[in-house]
Amino acid sequence: GARIVLVDAGRGVAEALRHCAIPVAQPDTVLLTSLHPENTVGLDDLLLTGWNTPRVKPLRVLGPSGTRAIADAIHAAHAQTIAALATARGIDASGARIEVQEIGDGFSETQDGLLIRAAAMGSAPIASLAYRFETGDRAWVVSGIRIELVQWARTRSRRSSQQIMAFSSSAFSSSGFLAVS
Repeated sequence: GARIVLVDAGRGVAEALRHCAIPVAQPDTVLLTSLHPENTVGLDDLLLTGWNTPRVKPLRVLGPSGTRAIADAIHAAHAQTIAALATARGIDASGARIEVQEIGDGFSETQDGLLIRAAAMGSAPIASLAYRFETGDRAWVVSGIRIELVQWARTRSRRSSQQIMAFSSSAFSSSGFLAVS
């Protein structure tokens, strides 16, 4: 299937994926715009439900400073259950792990031809990031907050002919979805 990158993992993210007919184990990367609870409370559900369906590799989570602490807390809360289920079912626990990368302003990587860049969107009340996705002549920008979002989207364009769409993750019910084939 298509490669799925999620922006934020709020409450109900697993149900939202099912509603969109996307297998819960299919997303392999989550980009957190901030560590506000509405962007993170679905991480454990996404992680463990995806592992049970089964995700065999760790879930990659990128986000601002503090993301590792959230991942560590999820692991600590579910460690005994994960170990017991892995043993009882005879399955690898790797899919129930989170691989964390704390990122900030200026982060950039390419995944399967999709350029992903991050920019700081302020620190009030906590640090927030916006993500810009570029492929061909199209670009999408997603942020948890709207401060300077459209300005950043336009000033970061490498081509004047590039079509740009900007979204606030608050416009999505639980999580933003971006499918990459």
